[in-house]
Amino acid sequence: MYKVYLVTFKIEGKKVYKIGITGKSDVQARFQHLIDNGTITDFKIHLSRWVEGEDTAKERETECFTEIVLNFPENNYITGNGNAHFHNFWLKKKVGGVTEIRKYDHKEYLFAYSLVDKSGYRYLSECS
Repeated sequence: MYKVYLVTFKIEGKKVYKIGITGKSDVQARFQHLIDNGTITDFKIHLSRWVEGEDTAKERETECFTEIVLNFPENNYITGNGNAHFHNFWLKKKVGGVTEIRKYDHKEYLFAYSLVDKSGYRYLSECS
């Protein structure tokens, strides 16, 4: 079983949100080392949903990214060849496990919340 999650935190002084996946039942465990060493602060888990298997989790994550890029084009990073990307915030120093992050925008966050909410099951017991 995997989880699709939505978290917010501050990194390099900026508030961001992240949609991601983990095979851990405790989403915070996925970030604990970054919290402990001060790389990220103000960490909050807003939502997580159970899905059956890593492939399904990756599909749901990609679906969320795609919908956000389509619905919030003003917040996307556009490459020189015109491709839009989900991530729109780059760190000065690479931090393992913290990719695909977006600058926090409340309207966009609410939309992301609704997508993650629909991505899977609230309780593990609901999974087959």
